[in-house]
Amino acid sequence: MSVHLHIERLVLDGLPLRASDALRVRMALEAELAQLVASGALPHKGYAIDRVRATPMKLGGKQDAVGIGRAIAASVHSALQPAPTRASKGASPQ
Repeated sequence: MSVHLHIERLVLDGLPLRASDALRVRMALEAELAQLVASGALPHKGYAIDRVRATPMKLGGKQDAVGIGRAIAASVHSALQPAPTRASKGASPQ
């Protein structure tokens, strides 16, 4: 399986980060997101998404750049999950 993910822009508002933390956040995000995608939780059929609004995150008091990158990856991965269909929610077909 081949996965191509392009993040053109990542907006991080209100996080306790310095400019020097950007590379560590990016590297942690990439590594964690690659691991989550490799776990096979996404559909195997090809699909494209123009924009993803990641789920809100709650960070602990003393979160470092690596922890923030991992939390962002989990949030983005969650947002990449396809919406459940009525059938998958247990609804009986009409």
